Amino acid sequence: MAKGTIFIAIVNGDRGLCKDCKVIPSENLTTQHKLLVMDLAIKRDRRKKIVSDRPRIKWGGLTPDLSREMGEKLSEMGAWSGSGEADTMWNKAASCIREVASKVLGVSRGKVGGHKGDWWWNEEVQGKVEAKKAAYTKLVECVDEEVKRTLKKVYKTTKTVAKLAIHEAKMRFRRSMSSRGQRGEELYRLAKAERGRLADWTK
Repeated sequence: MAKGTIFIAIVNGDRGLCKDCKVIPSENLTTQHKLLVMDLAIKRDRRKKIVSDRPRIKWGGLTPDLSREMGEKLSEMGAWSGSGEADTMWNKAASCIREVASKVLGVSRGKVGGHKGDWWWNEEVQGKVEAKKAAYTKLVECVDEEVKRTLKKVYKTTKTVAKLAIHEAKMRFRRSMSSRGQRGEELYRLAKAERGRLADWTK
């Protein structure tokens, strides 16, 4: 028997995996055994992402008034004071900002995976993202090739519009934070970093 031979036992329920099968006569084998060549279609199941429920700060609700309120509370906590290494100072400020933001803006408890509650999310963006999703659903459910070509163009258009809406919303939020000086920039950077940190938990 040649080295590297693989034996596969298949139950009747998995016979559908067999795409082609042929027995090859050979004098090298005994009469009780015949060489069999078989093509199998083995499907590898994708692992589902494990999404955990984690509390999330509602950065999308940040307004100029709430920003000033947060600034006052952060000053009282001494978030901007301190000395030492840059990482230590940043971690202290970030911890204070998260603590104050959770009290002022509130915390939502839901599955991480959607964009609702992000620092750039608003009703305008939500409407355009929903339109893109609806266009995609129609596209994948369509069976008529001619209609499918039209739906594909519609989906590409709605996808582009949604991307632009998200980009503009992010830029508006950043300009709003920049207009408030250094404190606003720090809040913006933390909101962006917080979103990235939560996104890592879903990977």
